[in-house]
Amino acid sequence: MKVTPAMFDDRFEAVLADTPEACQIHYRIRFLVYCLETGYEDAFAYPDGLESDQWDERSAHFLVRRRDDGAWIAAMRLVLPDGDRPLPIQTLCKLDRRVSRDVPDHRIAEVSRLCMVERYRRRTAERHIPYEIVDSDPGRRHQVLPFTVEKRSAQRRHGSEIMLGLLRAAAEYGIQRGVDHWFFLTSPVLCRMLERYGIPFVPAGEPCQHNGERHPFFVDLSRTWSTLRSSGNDMSAWLDGSQPAFRLYSEIQAASRISQPRKASSVA
Repeated sequence: MKVTPAMFDDRFEAVLADTPEACQIHYRIRFLVYCLETGYEDAFAYPDGLESDQWDERSAHFLVRRRDDGAWIAAMRLVLPDGDRPLPIQTLCKLDRRVSRDVPDHRIAEVSRLCMVERYRRRTAERHIPYEIVDSDPGRRHQVLPFTVEKRSAQRRHGSEIMLGLLRAAAEYGIQRGVDHWFFLTSPVLCRMLERYGIPFVPAGEPCQHNGERHPFFVDLSRTWSTLRSSGNDMSAWLDGSQPAFRLYSEIQAASRISQPRKASSVA
């Protein structure tokens, strides 16, 4: 079955975490993926089961949930410009200053902590980024968290559209606020995947070691979104479709309180 961007809106919904409760869901997904499924972070360093760091206080946090049952399955943050304070990538890599020299710092953010729960990640030879399948310890996972994550290979074909849904949400959020360029520290595998959908990544410096070898890239969102919208292909139809790029968690929460008694949030 061919995967198209529009499939995201049929099955999933991107949400901006605009409340403390929503941010906790975001941190919980990160704990599951980065601590328990990939082992990138030490689970015992986060006894509350919430993986967070110093960059979260200046970030916009995005989530993805399934439309059929409301389960939370993916997360990503956009680390926003903050005066003279550096972005995470600037503390990890030697960047090529020529790449971003014509763009003011207040227009540049960084995509970070892109992850999805195990059953939606792709199984490939490259095992070093948390949108792809890795071995995990289910005994340790269930010891720490009171929910289960099933392995369903049929779900992994949705990985690309989930990533596109998160990136669309972060792009719309940023462009509305004049933040129209991104740094992105990742593997070339992810960049090649997204370039197939018409999102160009410009190499931005030397690779560094950060949970494996990572490469810095730069994205001009305004130009990219304008090109995609005028392309007349699947991405163009999706970006100009009727579904909003994201909803606010507070709006979903308010609607839920009106329609039914409050239920505890779950992570698929």
